[in-house]
Amino acid sequence: AYAAIAFARASGSDPSSAYALADAVTQGEATGLKLALAPEQQRVYRNGVLKAIASAQAARGDVGGVRATIAKAAPAQFSANEFLRLLGKAQVKAGDAAGAEKSFTDYLRSMPDAGVTADIQTQALALLCAAQIEAGDAAGAQATAERVRNGATQATLLADIAAAEAGPVAAGDAQPAPASTDAAPAASS
Repeated sequence: AYAAIAFARASGSDPSSAYALADAVTQGEATGLKLALAPEQQRVYRNGVLKAIASAQAARGDVGGVRATIAKAAPAQFSANEFLRLLGKAQVKAGDAAGAEKSFTDYLRSMPDAGVTADIQTQALALLCAAQIEAGDAAGAQATAERVRNGATQATLLADIAAAEAGPVAAGDAQPAPASTDAAPAASS
């Protein structure tokens, strides 16, 4: 509940009340608990509220705001730093694809199993492409997808771009036939 309130407050023009909520959330009264929270619980609660603030800032492309929120956070040492992913989304929204690619790469590298099962560069480009699609930058997403060297990932990204450009499909609308049945087989002579 506190994260949703912080998101709403941070979506406004003055995030200071959202930051105040992040500070208050670790106080016993604010949590509804009669006992004080352990330091790790305080960090988790506070970071949850700060992530909501950073998410609101990222949605409007406020790179400076996300950076300020990151400075207030204390990410867990042995888990992915979600704040870096949100910074990448803000950078895309602000038109900084190169900065976003670096932030997404740093986010992926912050994962405990970074690079073990997948290529970090491909994953970073996929995150960048998805953020560009979300931001409505089809041309940027197309350029990013073309840089992906993994055929299956590239195909998925290109399909996502096409779906975003097509817009939502209403229930009951005619769906195009699968690509494999679009054309009749050539007649043999």
